[in-house]
Formats: sequence, C-alpha cells, structure tokens
Amino acid sequence: MKTTQELSYRLFRQREEAFEHVTYEDEYKLYFAVASGNLAFVEQVANYYMSPDAMGHEKNGVLSKNPLQNVKYHAVIFIALITRLCVEHGMPREDAYTLSDLFINRIDVCKTPNDILYIQGEALLDFTQRMTTLEKENVYSLPILHAIEYINKHLQDDLTLSTIADALRLSPSYLSYHFKKETGQNVKEYILHKKLKAAEDLLLHSDMGYADIAEYFHFSSQSYFIACFKKATGQTPRQYRQNHYHGAN
Repeated sequence: MKTTQELSYRLFRQREEAFEHVTYEDEYKLYFAVASGNLAFVEQVANYYMSPDAMGHEKNGVLSKNPLQNVKYHAVIFIALITRLCVEHGMPREDAYTLSDLFINRIDVCKTPNDILYIQGEALLDFTQRMTTLEKENVYSLPILHAIEYINKHLQDDLTLSTIADALRLSPSYLSYHFKKETGQNVKEYILHKKLKAAEDLLLHSDMGYADIAEYFHFSSQSYFIACFKKATGQTPRQYRQNHYHGAN
C-alpha cells in the first residue's frame, strides 16, 4: 500500500511540474543506433553528453535523493542496456561485458555529474565504433556498405529498393544485383530481417503492443507482422515476449 501511495504522489508531482520521462521510442532510437553501428547519429548524441552544459538539459527520474548518485544510477542503467543490445547484435559477450565494467568502474569514482555524462558519451562512441567494425568485417563495396547503413538508420521508415536507391543516387537494378551478390540476400529480405531483429529488441525491452510495433516498422498489418515473425523465429511475438521478456527500464 505504501508503494501505491508513493507512486500516486510522484505521478501527481510530475504532472504538476510538467515532467515526463524520455519516451521509449527516443531511447530505443539511440540504443539501436549504437547496436547497428550508426556512428553519424551517435556522434551527435555523444557530443551532447560530452558538452560542458549537458547536465543542465538532463531530465532523469529520481532514483536517489543524492544528485550525484542519481546520475550514477541512470548512467549504469544506460550502459547496461547498450551492452545487452550490442551482445544481442553480435558483439562477443565477454568483450561487451568487460567493456561495460570498465566504463561503470570509471563512473563509480566520478565526483561531478558532468564527469559522468562525459563518460556516457565516451561509452556511446566506443560501443558504436566496435559495432561498426563488426558490420564491416564482411567486406562489402562502398555502395553496398552505404545501403546497409541507410537501412539500419531508417528501419522505422517504409523502405523499398527504389527509395534506398534514390537516396544513395544509385540505379535500382545496380543496387539490387550487387546487394544480392555481396550479402547473399536481396534488399527486401535484408530489410525484413533487420526489421524483425529490431522488433525482437522491442519485445524484449519494452511494453509496446504488437500492433504498435507492426505500425512502427511499417508492416502492412499486425497479422502480417506476426506471420513474418513466427516464420523467422518459430514463435509468435506473444510467445517470444513471454519466453524472453526483460522488462522495460
């Protein structure tokens, strides 16, 4: 009962102060950018964390009444989520968790909130650069590498061969032929694979409904999303979430 009363009071205060936590969609966009090696996007966010006035723009929830400890708790959660997603996207487990430990150890001895945020920025860049290297280990030509980067950056869009080719100033026939030749998948198959992997992340780490996930990734319908997901994983989205759900943070 005490927890329920405290929750009601905090929600009331947050409404009065017009405070809202960062939306999961915004958080996920950053986490997935790291996991997919989208360095251009992550650099913008990292520069924000590493700026001298970064602390003045933070809107974190209250995990501790001690301001410094509060920022530390949020930083640890932040790095833990990034680490988990990078592992799920191919980073060797020991590499990822050891790297996470190194950054958390550095955060633990920080004396100011800005020092903590600066380390978060460094962590963003480090993890992303390592994921970029993983993506490039399959040596693709520059146009195909750009296509892969474009797809990873625009998974929430209605991607087609033509839209990607137009964005990269390539002919659809050139992109189609060389993409299949170098990756072993046609563009449509690759997009579907990446969207389903991203959908897995949302099922694991968020409370988003199945219809919302289908709409977010531009599946034509919820039933089509469920059918594609089951074909790829052997489980429906509901079964996958029940078996693997970590809980939203």
